[in-house]
Amino acid sequence: MVEKSHYGIRTVTEFLADNNIRFNLVATQQPAFDCETVALVRGVGITQVLKCMVGEDESRSMHVMLVPGDAKVGLKKVKKAADVDDISLMDPGRLASYEVTVGAISPIQLMGIDGVRFYMDNTVFCNRLVDMSSGDPRAGILIAPTDLERVLGAKRCDIIKPHPLLRRQ
Repeated sequence: MVEKSHYGIRTVTEFLADNNIRFNLVATQQPAFDCETVALVRGVGITQVLKCMVGEDESRSMHVMLVPGDAKVGLKKVKKAADVDDISLMDPGRLASYEVTVGAISPIQLMGIDGVRFYMDNTVFCNRLVDMSSGDPRAGILIAPTDLERVLGAKRCDIIKPHPLLRRQ
């Protein structure tokens, strides 16, 4: 049986408020499902957009990877950080079975899932605030990455691939 998400936009913000986490809700008219659109409609830099990628290991345990909006996740790096044999990105259909909106997932929505583990790339902490999805494509949440790390119990690690222009030749 698949566990369902218990956090919609209202309960994500309620959860943050109940845990004394400072945040600002940024609502927009236009829905945004990709990082570039999020940055444009919410008026933040692409590196401030928090991309939430969801994977699973060979035992189907969930691994949630949080990286800047312009970065690509290095699954080999996540596998090493998680100390598992294999991790792959979760199929969008399976992910949707958790009652989340693919393209607008808040990591808070995934907190109640049995065995879920969270990873935040170290570069996320270069920003004072990040724009995390609220779970609704028409609203983001500005939050300090250190507060998000604490509430998620996330592991800080290096999980992004180097930018192609920065790779050594």
